[in-house]
Amino acid sequence: MDTHKPQAVTHPVLSEIISGKDHLKTSEFARVIRLKEGSVRKAYRTQGHCCGVVPVIAGRGLLWPVSGILSIFSNHPHDE
Repeated sequence: MDTHKPQAVTHPVLSEIISGKDHLKTSEFARVIRLKEGSVRKAYRTQGHCCGVVPVIAGRGLLWPVSGILSIFSNHPHDE
């Protein structure tokens, strides 16, 4: 039995941004987790991740996997 079912996205900013994407740009990721882009990049440079999400390097930029971003919110529910 598969217990890993996709969950509905209830985070208002995230649901607007992801719309069928597998990865987000750093600017989009920062907006979703409410950090400055520079803070996200610094976390990646110093720790290799930001909030436990490890990006994929794409050319000169970073792409953040939506699956990792969703895990942030499934592990830490937020109040709206």
